Amino acid sequence: LEEMFRRRCGEHARLPSSEAVLLALESAMDRFLPELANRAYVLPGAVEVLATLHERPDLIQCVVTGNVRYSAWKKLSSFGLDGWLDWRCSSFGSEARSRRDLILLACHRMRSLYSTHSSLVTTLIGDTVNEVLAAKSAGMRSIAVATGADDVDRLWRAGADAVFPNLTDLQAVVSAVVE
Repeated sequence: LEEMFRRRCGEHARLPSSEAVLLALESAMDRFLPELANRAYVLPGAVEVLATLHERPDLIQCVVTGNVRYSAWKKLSSFGLDGWLDWRCSSFGSEARSRRDLILLACHRMRSLYSTHSSLVTTLIGDTVNEVLAAKSAGMRSIAVATGADDVDRLWRAGADAVFPNLTDLQAVVSAVVE
């Protein structure tokens, strides 16, 4: 958030308190929600993938995002996707400076909450080259879905362990996660 603020307001701008920034972001998200409902949609296959993975006792699903917690929760809950996720393990843009650090923070939270899992294998599912690279730099597998700005070829070249054009092939996506 500091970096974004400095880019918009200048290097020497006085930073507002973290609490003030978070409250402003929450207010902005509340104003944006009606527009979000008109412009955004749940990707085909997303609910089925989340539900199928949620049924597995050996898997933990969480969110790693550059959004602040409130915005992420509002976005996902407005489409009914929040219930499949363990929000205690999730990490948010206000908590770390890099995507890699957000991934590592979520992994730390998982290990702390689920210490009975002797070997935690983590797989990141994302739709950008940056997410694939962050997963690799954090030492984990990545599954890429070409539903964002990066196409299948770019995601493969970035080093993804599996790439899908979308989430509609439920068995293939689930198999890639659990292998």
